[in-house]
Amino acid sequence: MSVDLGAGLARFLGDVFDAPVTVSNVEGSSAGARRTNVLFDAEVGGDVLRLVATILPTSEIQLNPVGAEAEVRTLAAVHGVPVPRIVGTSTDAGYVGGPFFVSERIDGETIPRRVLRLVHRAGVGDTVARQLGEALGRLHSIDPAQAPLDLQGDDAANPAEAVLAETERVAAEL
Repeated sequence: MSVDLGAGLARFLGDVFDAPVTVSNVEGSSAGARRTNVLFDAEVGGDVLRLVATILPTSEIQLNPVGAEAEVRTLAAVHGVPVPRIVGTSTDAGYVGGPFFVSERIDGETIPRRVLRLVHRAGVGDTVARQLGEALGRLHSIDPAQAPLDLQGDDAANPAEAVLAETERVAAEL
């Protein structure tokens, strides 16, 4: 099934904002094997919003439900972690072909090796390390009891060990 991403995103955002939305400049972006990121502009009431939709092809391959992922990001933002604001979330595949969420688009590099090169070239390693430390400090100050109920994971397990074990399990099934 082929979907018109622009039309689907316009319909979804029209429902979110309860106003007509025009979507333009739809462009795919790298997001890894499990998801697709789609960069786009949305005009709502004369304002142009620079947004990104993170789309999973099916709900069966989600490590976490898109709603839980969006809630975690919103929870982080409430606690001062610098993250893009979530605009809306949907599990209705009728909009874009799978569950998804839409958030503000932030310009910049996301590929770690390129980020490190840019930091080195600009000589801002100390500043970036401080900013990361502050963000992680805020993130780790959040009471785990505030996490969404449908967030996957074992509260008693070491998160890094749990992710590695799950990665190994999934890889063994391939």
